[in-house]
Amino acid sequence: MPPPEPASTPPSTPPNAPPAWPSTLPSAPPDHSMVVESAWRDQAIWSDTAGRLRLALARWRAMAAVGGVLGVMLIALAGAPLTQGADWDSVRAALSVAGALLLALVPYVQTVKASSAKVSAWTRARSASEALKEAIYRHLMAAPLADAGVSPGTVEGTEPADAPRRAVRVPGSAAALVHRCQAIKQNVADLSALAASSAPVLRQRPLTLTPADYLRTRVNDQIDSYYTPKAQQSARIASRLRATEFVLGLLAVVLGALLATPVTALPRLQAVLGTLTPWVGVVATATTAVTAHLAAAKHEHTATLFFATAGRLRGLRDEWLTDPDRDTPERVLAFVDSCEHAISAETEGWLADWTKAGG
Repeated sequence: MPPPEPASTPPSTPPNAPPAWPSTLPSAPPDHSMVVESAWRDQAIWSDTAGRLRLALARWRAMAAVGGVLGVMLIALAGAPLTQGADWDSVRAALSVAGALLLALVPYVQTVKASSAKVSAWTRARSASEALKEAIYRHLMAAPLADAGVSPGTVEGTEPADAPRRAVRVPGSAAALVHRCQAIKQNVADLSALAASSAPVLRQRPLTLTPADYLRTRVNDQIDSYYTPKAQQSARIASRLRATEFVLGLLAVVLGALLATPVTALPRLQAVLGTLTPWVGVVATATTAVTAHLAAAKHEHTATLFFATAGRLRGLRDEWLTDPDRDTPERVLAFVDSCEHAISAETEGWLADWTKAGG
């Protein structure tokens, strides 16, 4: 009879071995509200970043324009007949130095603080904010999400406005929303240092939507609280700048005509006109500054684009409201897709104009 086999001993666990996880783990249902809240937080960060960049750009441009006019004005004052004489020598010297410094600083400020790179950073941040907002609203309405490949926030440029719009065919999927948001943020990853300093005030945002909610919080809000007032504001600013440009141009023509008129028979009038000579350059510089600011700020283009987008959204809204089949899922999704495409087209057109002009 053979001897009994020894009992097998379990293999010893090697030191520092990872724990043995069970082959299956219990899975909790995904918390979609947390995903939406995270997406809204990202959108608020990039919206705040774009707002700060736009404000800084506008301030530096305004200061550069005012500084250029003020510099020419100080130099004109330094050479004015009223400042001649030994008692005014120190004042004239101070005015000349201050004017020269301002004129030297203006190009530097424009190169560093109002460069095309600054414009690009602002427009791309705003584009990312709008793309995130579109993705969230599409997700909440279970509409297909636009693929990241057509995002207007890419680093290298933009797709044409009529480019085919690819879609992630998982309507309402939280995973699709996460993927889309990550792709949008990746496109502006080089601006992370600017976004990192953002601390936006987070306001209450919808986590679920009905068609009525979408109409109120997305479509009507864009029409009444954004596009229409922004178009009116830009149109008013452009009108005031055009009026200022006209008055300055008229003044330059009048001064030029007066100085070109021979008045040797009226020595007193000739002396008065002689004091106006330095101010011709001031008026010409001011006219150029206003014209350049009007072109750089693109107020007229913004007013036209925003007014057209508000009208397009209003038309889509009214068509949907008067459609007897508006409550069917197919009609609601078509309405959402049309509205989001209209808003996206505005962003793409706005960005293309700034990119083409180079800021």
